[in-house]
Amino acid sequence: MKYTKFFSAFSVLLISFAVCSCGSKTYSLKDGTFSGEGEGRNGTVEVSVTITGGKVTNAEILNENETDGIADNAKIQIINQFIEEGSTKNIDVVSGATITSNALLDALDAALAKSKNENPIETSYSDTECDIAIIGAGGAGLTAATEAASKGAKVIVLEKMNFVGGNSNFSTGGINAAYTKEQERLGIKDSKEVFFNDTMKGGKFLNDPDLVHKLVDESAGIIEWLQSPLIGADLSDVGMFGGATNKRIHRPQGGSAIGAHLVPLLHKAALAQGADIRLKNKVIDIIEENGNPCGVRVSYAGGEYTVRAKAIIIATGGFGANPNLVVFYQAALKGFGTTNQRGATGDAFPMVEKFNAELVQMEQIQTHPT
Repeated sequence: MKYTKFFSAFSVLLISFAVCSCGSKTYSLKDGTFSGEGEGRNGTVEVSVTITGGKVTNAEILNENETDGIADNAKIQIINQFIEEGSTKNIDVVSGATITSNALLDALDAALAKSKNENPIETSYSDTECDIAIIGAGGAGLTAATEAASKGAKVIVLEKMNFVGGNSNFSTGGINAAYTKEQERLGIKDSKEVFFNDTMKGGKFLNDPDLVHKLVDESAGIIEWLQSPLIGADLSDVGMFGGATNKRIHRPQGGSAIGAHLVPLLHKAALAQGADIRLKNKVIDIIEENGNPCGVRVSYAGGEYTVRAKAIIIATGGFGANPNLVVFYQAALKGFGTTNQRGATGDAFPMVEKFNAELVQMEQIQTHPT
């Protein structure tokens, strides 16, 4: 567990999901073969699109490094539907492969734009202000954005990747909680004391007891919040996972992956409450005045700008995908691979040094969250 006492993100869940379809435009096309690129789970996805007689006649993937098996259906379905329809307008993402799907849709749109000699119009940003700036649009950032915006705060969420959800997109487990309505409905007996002891034992008693009590005591409220009309999650399947004495892991009916279920719901809810979510906007520094944080500096394709904020929530996640930082804190992990998504690079840690933020247990690194 890594946290700073100076900046406390309102994150209680590691959840995973999808981004809405990028479905796009209709073009007046000129003949030829054109390439396009999109950013996938494991890097750039490159496609080629062939136009004959002003219509799409073929499309193929030239280069990609997406996960075998998981992404295969998305690659086949999207390419075939695109060839049939000639645009991405009505193509939805494939469940379980959202990031790959969006990368393909982006790449196909980029190729179509080239066939018309168009350059995609990038959104332009300028200096602005808000109540709360949230760095990171993973499960924690989207949760914080939804709750804050629902209370009337002006919220700007800044995400360096081209998709929301972070590592939460790949979470296949569920959410541990005790004394929930779902447990009561199913006749499951549990206790906060047993939940606490299970969690401490699972963490080899390195856990901060105060934080574990916080997790345990408020866990039922987390489930109710996610099941409320604000989010609308299905967490009606309660089962037993490793390390638990009783059935307490809450997940969608049938035991399907929690991340793929929750991320799109949180994304939709944050937008519905008025949160401004900006993808491909990377925070490069936290601005300091008189020793206090007062905003962030942001870099995007069009340049840089400043967001001044009354409060900043850091929800950037860990650094399992940054091998240099992993080795810096835990030399024994040199050479390890990782299943962390590419954006888990620990960007925020250097930013909080100027505030003397207290970092704890940095050597406890989860290289394989999936």
